[in-house]
Amino acid sequence: MRSEYQTRWHKQHFACFQCRKAFKRRWPCDYLPHGVLVNRPFPCPECGQPMNDMGVDFKAPPRNALRQWLKVAVLYSFGIRFDWDPATGQGPGPRPATLSALEDYLVSLGHAREEIRARIETVSQSLSRHGSESKPPHE
Repeated sequence: MRSEYQTRWHKQHFACFQCRKAFKRRWPCDYLPHGVLVNRPFPCPECGQPMNDMGVDFKAPPRNALRQWLKVAVLYSFGIRFDWDPATGQGPGPRPATLSALEDYLVSLGHAREEIRARIETVSQSLSRHGSESKPPHE
């Protein structure tokens, strides 16, 4: 187990995929009343939509890196976060560095290529409907 996980609280990272913004919040004492453990969404300060809980090891891509934000949104849509397992102390493990490596990564986790391609298209359309630029440029 990494020693920093044993010694202090880490702030949870939250991201808004539409606005391409990320913020940190401490877990749970900063934002849950009386320590009540409920999944309370945080609104994005720009668009007001609920932000996504990305885990403590998330590092947001630059705001103008559209393909990286699409990659992160697709990973999140498959339930993949950037968190560690408190039982084993294992970190989030390797993640694909580029959008083009995403498909092979998800196939290695047991997902079908057709499902992955459909999800990438769905997430991309969802992000472009909510105010992002249309499609990200090709790599």
